[in-house]
Amino acid sequence: ADILSNVDLKAMYQYHSTSDSLATLLVSNRFSTRQLFFDKNKNLCGWRNNETGEVKPAYPYMDCSKLSEFAFGGVHVISPKIFEYMDEWTGKFSIINFYLSVCPKAPICYYTTDMLELMDIGKPETLAEAGEWVRKHSFY
Repeated sequence: ADILSNVDLKAMYQYHSTSDSLATLLVSNRFSTRQLFFDKNKNLCGWRNNETGEVKPAYPYMDCSKLSEFAFGGVHVISPKIFEYMDEWTGKFSIINFYLSVCPKAPICYYTTDMLELMDIGKPETLAEAGEWVRKHSFY
């Protein structure tokens, strides 16, 4: 992903390494056209496209009203065990669809921090903003 972030990657990795999760997804509590749903144990349960209303539940009994919604930040830490679930997934594929197919079988969890800042730099017009962002967050 083409994301700038102030996330402490070492802290995120340490969090992931103490969990049983196959993947730990960086999320933020912000509105996005696509939201991920997590249960009270931080496990992925589904996805919603806020523009179309499409919902992809990972479980047939998923009740969105009882779940937390977060926007995916494009950063994830994975366990090597996740490759055991990728036999059917070849070529290009949506990582979120893959995670939704796996989460009923094994935990996919989230990580976030209160002061998390993210910036999508996937468009040429955001590169100038990215330079300012880097200067603002520079530790040099």
